[in-house]
Amino acid sequence: MTIDIQYTSSEANRVNKQILGLKRLKGTLRNNSNTIDPEVLIEGNIQDVAGANYLTIYPFKRHYFIRSIESVRDGLYLIRAHVDVLTSFAAAIKGNSAIIHRQANSFNLYLDDGVMKVYQNPIVETYEFPQGFSGHMYVLTVAG
Repeated sequence: MTIDIQYTSSEANRVNKQILGLKRLKGTLRNNSNTIDPEVLIEGNIQDVAGANYLTIYPFKRHYFIRSIESVRDGLYLIRAHVDVLTSFAAAIKGNSAIIHRQANSFNLYLDDGVMKVYQNPIVETYEFPQGFSGHMYVLTVAG
């Protein structure tokens, strides 16, 4: 399978990473590997893998952080990696729209949306509707 051995200095939580030092190699997936935590055997020179901290596995269509590079023997290296979800699914993530729901009992300090933060005290009262609404459930919401 085709693998790009790379280097990135971008933060792990950045969706689009700046990729440097591209080296395209052939690799073999180890038996107990999966698409989340692959272990790949690479044949090449030490210069091919030295300093690498990122890779792309094309058959998986995913990008990975390199956790470790181990020399198995001269010219054969074992790379252990972990999926970079943000970069692997960047297009799908950017294509989503979000609905941010404020908490009912307190505000979220981590959401800076420019709205004045307030503490809410919800009052919930339940009333049974008169007959004629049986078989269905109705919710009446009043805010004010």
